Amino acid sequence: MWYVTCNCRPPRSKDMRALPRLLTLVALLAACDRGDRPAAPPLVPVAPAAPARVAPASAAAPAARRPRRPAKSFAALKKELGKRCPLKEADSNVEQKQALADMTACVRRTMIRALDDVLVPLKKSAPARFSALMKEQAAWNRFVEAGCHLEEERFWVDLDSGQRDDGTMRGYPYLGCLDAAYTERLMYARALGGGDPAPLVGRVTAADKNGAAMQKIVAEVKASAERFQKRPPPPSDLGVSADFADIAKGCATVQAETAGMARSTCEGWPELAQAL
Repeated sequence: MWYVTCNCRPPRSKDMRALPRLLTLVALLAACDRGDRPAAPPLVPVAPAAPARVAPASAAAPAARRPRRPAKSFAALKKELGKRCPLKEADSNVEQKQALADMTACVRRTMIRALDDVLVPLKKSAPARFSALMKEQAAWNRFVEAGCHLEEERFWVDLDSGQRDDGTMRGYPYLGCLDAAYTERLMYARALGGGDPAPLVGRVTAADKNGAAMQKIVAEVKASAERFQKRPPPPSDLGVSADFADIAKGCATVQAETAGMARSTCEGWPELAQAL
């Protein structure tokens, strides 16, 4: 337990650890389940192309890669990534945190390659779909950064008193959030590239029951942050003050980008909408 100090406080809601993933899926489920699903040609599995750095896509084309099959489940994908991007053993908190950062970076690189494999070829073969899915990807980028930063702050800030703690756990909630988000986005990319939304549909429907709770938590965090903006709490004993303006802005970004992602996903991947 060398990584825990007396200043560390467990998050008030363990459900917040799943915030970005669950909000994304549930919003997508809700938006795509309407009757205004846009029409689009069937998505055909495409040959791999250039790395895109996620957004925007690159134009240069490397050697072709064989598309991977869609992951059967989130658990199966995590098992695969455990071999591809293992978490190295460490002897100190600093080394452990670096090991987690390295593992997360590996998962991100794997995600980017999978996204490039399906998104880049669409730029020529299906421009409208490419545009919609790139809008979704840009929204996802903003959403994840805001959501994971929010999760880090939610770990440390007591939203009843307005006090902010600090300790050697700093950074772990953020990195854990990114790892979960990148893993699920990889699952999305493989399902999109394979033309089979079934595994992702299972993930969406499983998360649906928690979606309303997650949205309620975000709204409550935003309301608390706005309240402390108007009436700042007393200074923290640790000398670390929460940036409530930034927290409120992060909540607003999460709420706005969730809806935008859902619309772009339905437009760019109507087969998923129909499967839901």
